[in-house]
Order: sequence, then structure tokens, then C-alpha cells
Amino acid sequence: MYRIIRRLDDGGIETLKNTGTTTPKTLTDYKEAKLLANKLNSIEHASTVDWTVERIKHPVE
Repeated sequence: MYRIIRRLDDGGIETLKNTGTTTPKTLTDYKEAKLLANKLNSIEHASTVDWTVERIKHPVE
């Protein structure tokens, strides 16, 4: 699974959320996640900090 994040200048991380919630948006397909990140980055008035795709690491059970 993947999530879309951007690393802020202050060292923090912002995670893309599902619409209308505080739940992080997760995607199962890397190509879909990369396409969405690219679309977010193509918005002209968007922040100078780019969105990137990060694989979600689950602890081994």
C-alpha cells in the first residue's frame, strides 16, 4: 500500500487525506499513486514542496 506525502521545510510530513476526513488516503497501486502525485504537483498555484509516493510499511506479525 502507498500514501502520498510531502516533506515540509520545517522537517514535518504532510499526508494527503481522504476528502472530508482526517484519514490518510491510501492506494494499493503504485502507478495510480504516482499519477495522483504528479497531478497534484502540476497545479500551478500549489506549494513549492512536491508530493511524493511513499510505501506504507506494516510491522511483521
